[in-house]
Amino acid sequence: MTTTTTRSETGSKTGSMTTEGKPTTEGKNRLEEQPAARDEDTEGEAAEELQTYRDNPQARELHTIHSDGHSATVEAFALHRETQELWFLSIVGSHFAVKGISDAMRPPLRREGRITKGAGGMLDFSEDFPACQLSPRASWRTRMARLPQSKAWHHMMYTPMGMPNPPTGHASEVTFLLLAEKEEDGPARHHLYLDKRCELPLHPHWSQWLWLRGLVEGEIQPLESQHVKAWLCHPNVAKLTTDLSSAVAGGLLRIPPGE
Repeated sequence: MTTTTTRSETGSKTGSMTTEGKPTTEGKNRLEEQPAARDEDTEGEAAEELQTYRDNPQARELHTIHSDGHSATVEAFALHRETQELWFLSIVGSHFAVKGISDAMRPPLRREGRITKGAGGMLDFSEDFPACQLSPRASWRTRMARLPQSKAWHHMMYTPMGMPNPPTGHASEVTFLLLAEKEEDGPARHHLYLDKRCELPLHPHWSQWLWLRGLVEGEIQPLESQHVKAWLCHPNVAKLTTDLSSAVAGGLLRIPPGE
C-alpha cells in the first residue's frame, strides 16, 4: 500500500492519504489538530451589525438580557413585575447568543434571566430588573430569523393567545396575552378575543365598556413592557356573561339603531 501527500494551491501540505483513499496515522493526527469550525454568526462576527443597532440615540431606551452566560439586546418584552414572569421576549444578537438564551430560559432548563437598562456600552446597572423567567404557566413557541444584510439574528419567544388557566382549566377560565402597538388599540383587540369565547354576542360598540369592566374587576393586568403594549387577561367568562346580561337589561348597553 502506498501513500500520497496532497497539497493545496499554495503548496502547503493538507494531509496524507493511502491509495485506498483513507487517511494515514499522520493525516488523522493533523485532522484532529484542526480547530473546531466556529459558527459564522458568533459574537465577534456579529459585533459590527449589533453595534450599529445599539449605538443610536434611542439606545438608552433599550434593554439587555443576560442568561446562562449569554447577552443580547432586548427589542421588546412584556413582564409581570409582581411575579417576575416574562410573557413575551424579542431579542437581537448573534446566532450563538440568542439561541443560547432561548435554550437556557425555555423548558426543560427554565434558567432565569436578568434585564438591564440600556444596550451596548450604555448599560445602567442601577436600573437592573430582579431575576425573571419565562412564565411556567404558558406554553412557549419561538421564531428566529436572520436580519436582512446583517449577521445578527432576531429571536422571538411568545405564547399562544389563549390557554387554560391553572389550576382548574375550566373552559370558562382562560388566560391570554394581549399585545398591541398602541394603548388605544387594547379595547378593540380585547373585544375580538372575548367575542370568540362568550356565549352572548358582543357588539363592537361595547368594547370600551368591556375594557373598563375588565380593568375594574382585575381581569386585565397591564404588564411592564418595551416597544409594545401588553396586558395579561384572565376573564371570568361566566361572571362576564352575567354582568353583560344585567347591563343590556338595564339599558346600559344598547345596539345602535339600524344594526
